[in-house]
Amino acid sequence: MNNYTIEDLSKFRLEQAAECLHLAEIALKHESLKGSLNRSYYCIFHSMRAVLAFENFDSKKHSGVISAFRQRFVKTGKLATYLSDIIEDAFTIRNDSDYQDFYIVSKPDAIQQVENARGFLKAVEDYIQRGIFMIREANSSDFKAIAALEKQVSGIHFNARPDIFLKEPFNGDSVKAQKYFEECLQNECEKIFVYEENGDILGFCKTNAWDYEDHPVYKDVIVLNIDNICVDEKARGKGVGRHLFNKVKSYAKEAGAARLELVVSDFNKSAREFYEHLGMSVKTTCMELLI
Repeated sequence: MNNYTIEDLSKFRLEQAAECLHLAEIALKHESLKGSLNRSYYCIFHSMRAVLAFENFDSKKHSGVISAFRQRFVKTGKLATYLSDIIEDAFTIRNDSDYQDFYIVSKPDAIQQVENARGFLKAVEDYIQRGIFMIREANSSDFKAIAALEKQVSGIHFNARPDIFLKEPFNGDSVKAQKYFEECLQNECEKIFVYEENGDILGFCKTNAWDYEDHPVYKDVIVLNIDNICVDEKARGKGVGRHLFNKVKSYAKEAGAARLELVVSDFNKSAREFYEHLGMSVKTTCMELLI
């Protein structure tokens, strides 16, 4: 099992990108233009892999990395469209330089590629830096926003199983609900993370840790259980849930947990597919008999 977090992996790849940029600059200074083009491209390549780490994605093929970056960050508007042009230009000129016989590299082209790589790396670094601060631990002032998100999804559960779920289980005006929320914040075994963007909370995740130390049946182990991941309707499909999951995954490693667990209702097919896509698999099956 790897001991590094998603943040560790992204940082490592950013360092690779920065090293490639440095080598591109040295090669340019010494008139090694083909070498400079090659390193400029790899600066861009490792920058893409650095941000894709937060998506739990990597590929051995350059085309796979490029396609995923465009699909998940450019087409969604998270990063500027001009970055896609920089990738195309760098990929094409690097291939021509590396694989075409008698290909002549002009110094202006090499200079431009270094500048493009520098700008690309900075854009990715800025995005990642903003992303780190998007996810934080919840506090008392987040109650209303979290209650509103809970209300969005409560109908799904109530409509599927009205025999189990309340129609409005987390009323934002309820003293009982607010008391429960405050108790969760104060419980050392529980964590609530919120995804905040431009002052708006677009999602949250609630977890609790189970410590099986000295258990009569199970081996000594810490398990982090995900109670709930909820994303605002207007922000779905933009990676908010994935970012929250990755944050919880990193937190689980920091807490010394051996694994992540959660319960997903049989009727919630989309949620199950989402978690399976993130790498989770079925451990047990919970069955019932209505009496």
